Amino acid sequence: MDLHTLYQGRCPAGDYDQYMKFIDLVFRFEPGPESGFLHILPKLYKPCYHPCENAIVLKENGRILAAAGIFPMEAHIGGQSLKVFGIGNVSVHPEARSRGYMKQVMNAALREMIAQGGAYSALGGLRSRYQYFSYERCGQSFRFFVTPNGIRHQIGGVAPLALREVLEPGPALDEISRLQSAAPLHFCRGEGTETLDVLHSWGSVPYAAYSGGEIAGYIVYQKNPAQISEFRVKPGYEDALLSACVGAFGKEDGLSFLFHPYDTGYLPYFFSRCESYTVGDNENFSVFCFEAVLRAFLALESRFHPLADGTLSVLIHGIAGDEALTLRVTHGIAEVSKGLSQEAGAPFMELDHLAAMRFFFRGHAAERSALPLQIAAWFPLPLAQPHLDEV
Repeated sequence: MDLHTLYQGRCPAGDYDQYMKFIDLVFRFEPGPESGFLHILPKLYKPCYHPCENAIVLKENGRILAAAGIFPMEAHIGGQSLKVFGIGNVSVHPEARSRGYMKQVMNAALREMIAQGGAYSALGGLRSRYQYFSYERCGQSFRFFVTPNGIRHQIGGVAPLALREVLEPGPALDEISRLQSAAPLHFCRGEGTETLDVLHSWGSVPYAAYSGGEIAGYIVYQKNPAQISEFRVKPGYEDALLSACVGAFGKEDGLSFLFHPYDTGYLPYFFSRCESYTVGDNENFSVFCFEAVLRAFLALESRFHPLADGTLSVLIHGIAGDEALTLRVTHGIAEVSKGLSQEAGAPFMELDHLAAMRFFFRGHAAERSALPLQIAAWFPLPLAQPHLDEV
């Protein structure tokens, strides 16, 4: 009698302990409370957030041999809301490799995200590995390096704000949430303890910054690698908060600060204060509904940079199906509509999925070289995943 059984689907809630041990094993975390997915991403893996419900697993005879987490999030992009998914802990047991299990759970995850109306998805990992599943390295991140010596010459006389770690829900956390949600691109982080768990992602620690008894801003500090992954401050307190950061966490070779293209209120300031900076890709992304994503991010781009008038028609052979769209800017107002433009002379592009990801969202894309300059200047669009919202 053949007792071999194979199961693929959502992870049963009763398998929580097995699931956590499995993903920690595959990712080679050392046993202990200061290691593992529960430690680095409490926002996802605490039992109260039901991580099994957000996991596709493949089991043989009751034993988990492959998994992929699919975590729904709500992104607010220039006033528009999109359903977004993060992919995490994609894993196959060392004993079960070369059986096609990763392909099975990833393809199942893609089907579910599309079926649930996801607009796009983000994940970390090797570009070459996840291109097989429609993901391309896109978006942009700015990393500014600030040194104590440099700051001494620039703002040495500025009194720093007082940094106090935020340990529990209360007025300080409420103010942090208010400042975070004022960003033109931000993710819903819940309330109270749920917000704190997000702020503790990747071993990070949130600090409120005080001027006297008033909160003037906040930062989120990550020890390894040493960086400030969020820096939000009321106007006029930028130097005081930067001085506090460098004083508390800066080393001789510098402290890095992470920003994204939509952080237009902070980029000029850090360009003027930094010792050096780098610009790089942000994450691996896959778009499932180009119409909704292009509408949101083209409108966001138009808020920060004047866009030249023009029309562009695109036929995209996307992972979720073909989309024929027209992008148009008129008097600086951007719009995206279904169908191809009949306007004489309007440029037309036909793109497969990965080419479309590069075309719209990558810092450099050979696919844009054929465009008229005024339309090429619309891109790349400011797609980005804030570090604390990565999975």
